[in-house]
Amino acid sequence: MSRRVTMDDVAARAGVSKYAVSKALSGQSGVSEQTRERILGVATDLGYVQQRRLHGRYERSGSTAVGLPSRDKRSVMVLMPNIRLQSLESHYWGRIVDGIAQALKARNLFMIIATEYSHEGWSSIFNAEELIGVIVVGTISGPMLQEVSTMGLPVVMVDHEDERFVCDMVFADNVDGAGRMASHLLGLGHERLQFVGDVHFSRSFHERWLGVRLVLESRGVAWRQDERLLGVYCPAWETTRDELVAILSDLRSCGTMPTALLCANDDLALATVSALRVIGLRVPDDVSVTGFDNIEDAEVCDPPLTTMNVVKEELGERAVEMILRRRDNPSSMFEKVFLFTELIQRTSVASPHRVETV
Repeated sequence: MSRRVTMDDVAARAGVSKYAVSKALSGQSGVSEQTRERILGVATDLGYVQQRRLHGRYERSGSTAVGLPSRDKRSVMVLMPNIRLQSLESHYWGRIVDGIAQALKARNLFMIIATEYSHEGWSSIFNAEELIGVIVVGTISGPMLQEVSTMGLPVVMVDHEDERFVCDMVFADNVDGAGRMASHLLGLGHERLQFVGDVHFSRSFHERWLGVRLVLESRGVAWRQDERLLGVYCPAWETTRDELVAILSDLRSCGTMPTALLCANDDLALATVSALRVIGLRVPDDVSVTGFDNIEDAEVCDPPLTTMNVVKEELGERAVEMILRRRDNPSSMFEKVFLFTELIQRTSVASPHRVETV
């Protein structure tokens, strides 16, 4: 049997003191963010973080037995980033939280919602003894995840993954969904395609871009992605639209206007439709536009968006199932679950037409 990794091992590899390692891994102040990140990286590489979480998660004073969760815990914490795009008001993230709330209510359990603000000392605000676990909804910072780990609770992440933090995760199958949307457009005769969305904004955006690429490359479609479109996304809708107006106008004047634009989500698709109107192009007569997520606005806009439906409430429901499974089976294998998406065909897509330059 291999020797367990110790804090001394982590300190030696990171070139710091054992005291600094303790500070960094417990989320305390006293070490710089750069040093904290280096220590966390070394601890992860050596397997110390995962080892500590597996062996120490339920070793709390007052527990009936080591490894056995308390049965009187009634609440789950839902942790969301403190940014406008990933909030309860979002047609995407808010519906996921709705699903979590419904699943907990059906089991006579309660939900505590917290947002990321400052990670230092964050875990001390809450009494972990009263929580079943933590569900993280959306992209969240590494230091905050490390702070969460100090609570010693089961964690489930929804639509986010951090290689340094192993836990149960649930995602929409973005790669498959975006690939099926690309296949749908190819089947209609579109070959001049462009993806729209900042591929570094989130895991889901990057995976949707990857899904499109995989299908186009597997079909042998000769295409060249405009890199400018891979950086488009801004919380201010008008800013996004104006940026798209400039890029699409340039593509049109150069004679490289695509016949279809695959947008990373529905908000981007709505901004794209507006930008095309500004430069005098019609959807879908001149250019087809697709979205992803199937938010409420996707059905009522003009024209209604062809999109991929993400079962948002079910993502939340599945997260609850996973946190309860982890509570009851703390030593079971971690799971990464992908839920299929559904193609919703509406009138923002048609067979391709040639768009003249101006």
